[in-house]
Amino acid sequence: MIQTIKLKLDPKNARKHSERNQKLVKQSLETVGAFRSVGADANGIIRVGNQTFQAAQDLGYKVKIVKGKPNELIVV
Repeated sequence: MIQTIKLKLDPKNARKHSERNQKLVKQSLETVGAFRSVGADANGIIRVGNQTFQAAQDLGYKVKIVKGKPNELIVV
């Protein structure tokens, strides 16, 4: 089931990325595509993959939200 909710970066995300790392994440997305996951809670706060989401947004990628359960693995 696909839903549209507003995703937000986690303001409490402890992981800070250097400019070099940010560039590498963007290069990876451009080279191999977006075959990775980003995890968000029920409120749309991204808990896993903040940098990947930000890089995808910067590159203009479309976002498809798939509703899952915490005990469910979604394979792309």
